[in-house]
Amino acid sequence: MLSTSRCGRAAATLALVGLLVAGSGNAQAAGSAVSGVLANFTVGGINTSVGPVNRLGSGGLGSTYDKTAKSGPYHRQLALSTEGDMQPILTIGASNIVSQVSGKFGVDTISEQGAAALYGFRLALVPKRAPGLAIIPFLQISAHGLHESGSFNRVVPNRNTISSASDIKELEISGSLVGNRTLRFDGPAAQNHILYQSPTVTITLNQVTSTDLISCGPKCVVTPFSVRTSVLNISLDQAAIGNRKITGEIVIGGADAGIEGIF
Repeated sequence: MLSTSRCGRAAATLALVGLLVAGSGNAQAAGSAVSGVLANFTVGGINTSVGPVNRLGSGGLGSTYDKTAKSGPYHRQLALSTEGDMQPILTIGASNIVSQVSGKFGVDTISEQGAAALYGFRLALVPKRAPGLAIIPFLQISAHGLHESGSFNRVVPNRNTISSASDIKELEISGSLVGNRTLRFDGPAAQNHILYQSPTVTITLNQVTSTDLISCGPKCVVTPFSVRTSVLNISLDQAAIGNRKITGEIVIGGADAGIEGIF
């Protein structure tokens, strides 16, 4: 039985590259993928998506690969709603986004990794400026550097392991969505570290979600088949932004690795 083990909410990008899993007796696929930014919002019945930005996947790269993609300076601005007052404007930028996928398929092993790095990252969700009125941001994020990796390893016949790692430099988050507080974090984050939580907003660092195969005989055994990670995940559930409500998810530095059927 396949089971999705959620150590946080599902994140980021999709991955798939066709490889035979040695010794399994079946054709399966393994691979990795990564993206810098992926977001989806609903405000007043209007849905808006961003990304995946600088997405890189292992599809078509062969049985041994190591590929890197750099975005260079990135900037995107869009309105999440265009009617009424206090229209929410989202701005996302980075001085550079680096995506890397690497992997190796051998006679009795599979090793896959996706890694993302964002430098000079900034995000702002603010009301549209009105003459004579000061802007109070709904959400502001800045970081000198955000790094995340997710890894999957398999040694035939069925010894699978997954892991994640993060490193965060000078992260600062503020705004009305976090109670007009200023949240700061610097250094490596433990898996699924909750930086902030309210009934409508959850901010998670080094978020990890695994998909597992549960097999039961005399005893039940849980075997991981993929890992999905993100360095920063912001989940919004009917959160107030002025006189509107916003629902959605912001995934920063999403990295995936694993076997077919679980991405």
